[in-house]
Amino acid sequence: MLQNHFTGHGDNEGGRYFDRLYKNFNKDIKDYAGKLFRGNKADKEDFLQDFYIKLYELCHQQDFQEFRNARAYLLKMVRNSWLDYQESMRANKKKLERYLLDAGDALTATDFEDIPTYKDMLKLRSAAENAIHPIRWREIFCAIVEGEKYAGIAARMGLTSDIVKTQVYLARQAVRKFWEEQCI
Repeated sequence: MLQNHFTGHGDNEGGRYFDRLYKNFNKDIKDYAGKLFRGNKADKEDFLQDFYIKLYELCHQQDFQEFRNARAYLLKMVRNSWLDYQESMRANKKKLERYLLDAGDALTATDFEDIPTYKDMLKLRSAAENAIHPIRWREIFCAIVEGEKYAGIAARMGLTSDIVKTQVYLARQAVRKFWEEQCI
């Protein structure tokens, strides 16, 4: 997929240079990224797409020159990009933990009457279901509850991961709107 998107753009010097790097070092880059991600295919593929986009843009910068040991330089770029990725994941995890702590504190501080009832939860589910296309909502929610990633859901349903992300976003937006209306 990436090869079709990026290669063949060799009409300028940067494009030709990217073509050469991609054709010569693609296997090494994928193997190294596989070791770094230890079998997590969806994250590895997302990471590689972002990495190749960065490399493509870097090859088109005018001050970017060819270097002697391209393989070592590319693997170093992969490692540094992976470290950046890990740092962003840690930051997101800390935000989530802080959010859960705050939500737990808020829940313990609320009165018993303010805690949502089963009926409220059914209304909440209904609001989320109505935001998603009626054919897809059950499959998407079941897959998310099972812990499946967007790419896996998309592959199973024959959709793109962007469509799945949009559907989940719309459902979450409906849930937030419902909570705001209920003043919870």
